[in-house]
Order: sequence, then C-alpha cells, then structure tokens
Amino acid sequence: AKKAPAKKAPAKLALKKVSKKASKKPTAAKKTSTKANASSKKGSGAKFRDWGFRLVVLETLHDLGHFHEEFDRARELAADAEEFTVSAPARKILDAIALTPALLAEITSISLNVGAVQHVLTSEWDGEDDLFEVKRVDDVAFLPNLTTVTVICNIAMGTDLSPIAKVPTLESFRCTIGEDWAKGLAAFEPLRKRGVKVTLSS
Repeated sequence: AKKAPAKKAPAKLALKKVSKKASKKPTAAKKTSTKANASSKKGSGAKFRDWGFRLVVLETLHDLGHFHEEFDRARELAADAEEFTVSAPARKILDAIALTPALLAEITSISLNVGAVQHVLTSEWDGEDDLFEVKRVDDVAFLPNLTTVTVICNIAMGTDLSPIAKVPTLESFRCTIGEDWAKGLAAFEPLRKRGVKVTLSS
C-alpha cells in the first residue's frame, strides 16, 4: 500500500498511453543514429548519481535522433512487465547505454517532466507515483553546453534545484513548481542580473 504524501504533488501532465506493439520503420536518419549508438557504447560514459535525471538525458538524446533501436527493444521487453513496475530487462538495455562526453555535449536544453521514456520501461504507468522521480540535479554538471532548463513535474519533494543555477552557460530557467515542493529556487534570482531569463511559479 502506498503512503499518502505529506503535501500534494504538482499536477502531472496528461499522458498518452504508448502502444507496446507499435513499431516504426527505420528511416535514413535512424540508420545514422544507429551508428552513433554503436560508438556511444565504447567506454563507460558519465556516471550519473540520479537515475531519474539520467532518464531525462536519455529522452533528450532520443529526441535528437539517438537510441531508437534501444528504445524499441526496451519497449518490446516491457510490454509483459507488471503494471506500474519497471521491467528489469528493459532497464538493463537503457542502463547499458554509455553517455559519452560527445553525446552529452549535444544537449542544450532539458525538461524535467514526464515523457516517453517512462513508457519504454513499463507496460502501464499513469505518472501518479514516484517511480521515475528526479531526486537530485547535480548531474547537470555533465552537460557542458546546457542553456535552457524547464522544470514542470516529476521531481521528488524537497529536491534542491540550486545546482542548476551554477551552470555557467545557462540562459533560461523556468520552473512551474513552487517553494513548497522544491528547494533552492532563491539561487536563481541573482541570475537575472547577468541576463538569464528566470521564470518562477508565483
């Protein structure tokens, strides 16, 4: 039985169920990304402290054209998983992807939100639990070209967001979660003076 949280979590965005049987024919772009995937497996890659944040990075890179083959394989394996649980075989595939400096340097924008990657790892998920929550964001230091960060939901209560304020390349930060849920938001106010666009929940 799940314990009710002390405070109500920020509302999750409406999620579309993803069919586990759906498959897309590989395009030329995906064939190119497959080569990138092969090179990404060489070496150990960055060691992320927070699994939830790593999933955000994986989804961002997937949107940039990487890891389509891995995501499709994981989705197929997760189709038989128990609802609202992470498929161990599917997770093994995504955890095996080496996030190399070259790949991480491609990322300029991230969104801490619920996306497609969660549905690659489980047969059914409604976004109403902490299964994929981001609990710490200091892994943001692995993203040398990051300019834009958006925080919408899917972070654990009490998560300190101030490490994001230390990103030297940051140009825009938007957070729809208030201080009653996230910590460290005061660290973003001084950034306005150096021209960073800061939008905080009122």
